[in-house]
Amino acid sequence: MARVFNPADSLVATTTIAAKSPNCLARDSSWKRSQRTFLIGSFVFVLLLLPFIPAFEKSGTPMDEGSLLVYPELILKGQLPYRDFETFYGPANLWVLSAAYAGFGPSIFTERAVGLTYRVLTLLAIFALVQRWDTTLAAGCTIVTGLLLLPIFLGAYAWIGGATCALWSIWMIAKPESACRCFLGGILAGLALLFRVDLGPAVIASALPLFLLVRAARRWGYLGGAALALLPLGWLTVAAGPKEILNNLLLFPVIYSSPARHLPIFSAENYLVLLFFAHIIAVAGNIFAGVMAIRADRRSPVVDSRAGNCRH
Repeated sequence: MARVFNPADSLVATTTIAAKSPNCLARDSSWKRSQRTFLIGSFVFVLLLLPFIPAFEKSGTPMDEGSLLVYPELILKGQLPYRDFETFYGPANLWVLSAAYAGFGPSIFTERAVGLTYRVLTLLAIFALVQRWDTTLAAGCTIVTGLLLLPIFLGAYAWIGGATCALWSIWMIAKPESACRCFLGGILAGLALLFRVDLGPAVIASALPLFLLVRAARRWGYLGGAALALLPLGWLTVAAGPKEILNNLLLFPVIYSSPARHLPIFSAENYLVLLFFAHIIAVAGNIFAGVMAIRADRRSPVVDSRAGNCRH
């Protein structure tokens, strides 16, 4: 039996499609944006990682990489940092290298593989942080970061591991969508200090504005995560002795030997002087942009969803 055309059915179908189309368009747009981000990010990372590969063949530096080869192996033999040998850095980097040496054997190749991992995670953190605003801008910032890291080759230095943890901590609390993110952000902040205790001022200054925007309950989660990550340092203080910890991490590097490390800034090579002032300009620009963004957000209209209107 033939079905009679009903205009009402056509109207209902059209209305249903029209009602669903915004969601479908939003999903399609989100999927295309994710694809574009993945393709741009993959291209940038391949482009940046290729110049790092020849650094595996470079000769090691006696002082910096020498300690990264010797100290973790001493830990594998049962020795404790600060008690059995001297180091001015936090214990996290030595423990990471010890774990890598236990699995793959102590060698400069293993050490530099850890260093390459630090750099990959750093570049990923920069891309993830900036991508929330614009993918092209994130790609540009990642390329600049990679070019700045390229001259120091692949040494698994403690400051790079600490900076990586600090960057991912900022990414965690930049969008405190859950208590878990705040807790993990605190753990990563504590790990940054466990790599380099002297990163404390930088970690506090970068996290404080975001920390103050988080709800009070989640602030405690962040602080609890940081305290949890620093527990190994407390254990090490008991095992090695408070005096040795104080001497190695504070008194000798900061107080006693600090004057010998201060040189006139213009005695450095020209590119280092330019890089220093570029950092100063970048910091000033970031502060200015942050202040202007906060002021603009306060002037923007706020939508009251309960009343269904806008208020200023």
